[in-house]
Amino acid sequence: MNLLQCLLKTYDNALNAGIVDQIKSDKLPNILPIYHSNKKSSGADVIEITINKNGIFYNCRYLNKDTYITFPVSENSIKRTGSTIAPHRIFDEFSYLVDNMQQYNKASKHSVYMKNLQDIEVFERNNCNKDFEAICKYLKQESLRNDVAMWLLKENQCTAYHFEKDDTLVLEDTHDNVKKEIKISLSKVFITFAILYDSSPVSLSQDKRFHEFFIQYEQHIQKNKKKDFCDISGKEMYCVNSHRGFFGTAKLVSISEHKEAYYGRLKTGDEVFHVGYETSQKTHNMLKFLLDADGYKQLIGKSTYVLAWDMNEIESSKIEIIGNSYHEDPLIDDEYDEVVERSIDDVLGKGRSKSITSFLAGRMCTSDELQDERFCVLILEKVNNGRIAIKFFRIYAFSDIKKRVYFWFNSLCWPRWSKHKNRLEMFAPSIFQIANYLYGDDTTKGLYISSNKEGVQHLAIERLLRILLEGLVFPKDLVQLAFYKIYNRQSYKYHWQVALKIACILVKKYNYDHQKMITDKEGNIILMKSRSFLYGRLLAIYDKLESDAMYSKSKNDQSGLDGNISRPTLASRLWSAMINQPLKIAAELERRTKVYQQILTKNSPGLKVMYDKLLSEIYNDIRSFEDNKIDKQSVNEEFVLGYYYQHEKFYVKKSNDK
Repeated sequence: MNLLQCLLKTYDNALNAGIVDQIKSDKLPNILPIYHSNKKSSGADVIEITINKNGIFYNCRYLNKDTYITFPVSENSIKRTGSTIAPHRIFDEFSYLVDNMQQYNKASKHSVYMKNLQDIEVFERNNCNKDFEAICKYLKQESLRNDVAMWLLKENQCTAYHFEKDDTLVLEDTHDNVKKEIKISLSKVFITFAILYDSSPVSLSQDKRFHEFFIQYEQHIQKNKKKDFCDISGKEMYCVNSHRGFFGTAKLVSISEHKEAYYGRLKTGDEVFHVGYETSQKTHNMLKFLLDADGYKQLIGKSTYVLAWDMNEIESSKIEIIGNSYHEDPLIDDEYDEVVERSIDDVLGKGRSKSITSFLAGRMCTSDELQDERFCVLILEKVNNGRIAIKFFRIYAFSDIKKRVYFWFNSLCWPRWSKHKNRLEMFAPSIFQIANYLYGDDTTKGLYISSNKEGVQHLAIERLLRILLEGLVFPKDLVQLAFYKIYNRQSYKYHWQVALKIACILVKKYNYDHQKMITDKEGNIILMKSRSFLYGRLLAIYDKLESDAMYSKSKNDQSGLDGNISRPTLASRLWSAMINQPLKIAAELERRTKVYQQILTKNSPGLKVMYDKLLSEIYNDIRSFEDNKIDKQSVNEEFVLGYYYQHEKFYVKKSNDK
């Protein structure tokens, strides 16, 4: 099943469930009925005119900000751009609904609009709709221009008005012999209607029966048009070759206008692909809802979105599949108590029905309702003003995606201390966090990909998402990049511990995918005897040795050394050098830390004995490698694991002593 067939299937499922054109709130987008579009008010670009059932003007108002309206469209109006004259069926811009007078050379818009209105009137005689009749009576009076002007005159407390060219209303007021003018451009202001019934106005932009009337009209005018078989639905219907756009005018389905595209057997774009008008409406309205509504899409770049939904339960399938951006996703550091617990539910999504959530959480589901459930993932990118690229699309059975997400979570999970729960718990970083570490910089806000790298960001997230969803082995180049990022320790002024932890997690992921376990069931790193691991441990020992020595001296030295305790240790400053020349730097560390070992001998002899034992043990293990004449080799990513392992051991030992 391709993307267009999937969108059609999703729309039909929503239609059967009765949620198409279901308006829960005028502040939320809905799944549009066919042959309709919507518009979101900015607070000053949509005027609702209220009339009574006899077509007499009653009142006007600007719709509140963020209010959605639904209105019928025609085959041509849904794709109109620039100076193209193509009126919508009934609700439209001010310039279409009023006669702009011949001297302004804009009468054509209004005349075409009124001609279309007459065609609908003919249909309405056999399909009575009182609301449409009332609007027609009102529009034929040609009083809309003055009604809106008088309303704005009163709203702004002015005394006179006149219109300038391009439907610019000029309100005038004279006070204390000072003339004031207010100019309001009405040309692009959208006009919609409400009907007054029993002193209570009913907005026609939210009236299902009114929408159904225009659906019937569109179906009526298609009866005499040429039919063909739609390549998406497989049904015979009226087909179109131009479709609505997204992100402005960018098209999901479009036809090339270059002549060289049709050399040979095919002469026109119509011969390449047949899309029914009704099918086009359903698929594009479904995609528009997924892009408009919260919970189904996530922005991963300047113009790239990841969309995910349940094909059968669109209402309850709001999904968060990749996590949030850095400023919404808390840092995975022990000191941040507000970290939200991440589970498989967090990775897959939220807002599902109880049974689906239980299934994805790994709990047994006794019903068979999930056997046919389908999980859809789509990546869209606006390439230019006329094209949208489909970069990724897959449909997964929930049972398959559950296994893959389990594998992803288990291969990335890492222990983290929760201050709130006062215990260790397992967590996995989001895809956003991984991408921010691999390609971002350390800032006061966190590890973050700057705005001038947005292209890199969405490509990284796309790649990680494919690894997760397709169950691919974590690539070697990303592990090498993770190791390269942690190479320069001095570049991490704010979030070194976060970077170190994510680097370890990605090394674990790579080994896990190659069936090499480097952590136990509790998430603790397993002791290794590799050369790189041993040098990592050695650096951690010298790092902790110096810190303990400075701390013990500050407690015993009355002159105070508190100002020096927080300075970077020698080991931390030689981090990069240790990676490149481990044997040489190890000897340098041993020589330059003698003074700190002497301090421990004097102030904390117990610690000195412990460090001597550890250093002796590690140097004995290292000797077997260096005797093989590989002393000039640098270390690999296991160095990071060794460093982290030894630091954690110090922490555990300290806790046990307490």
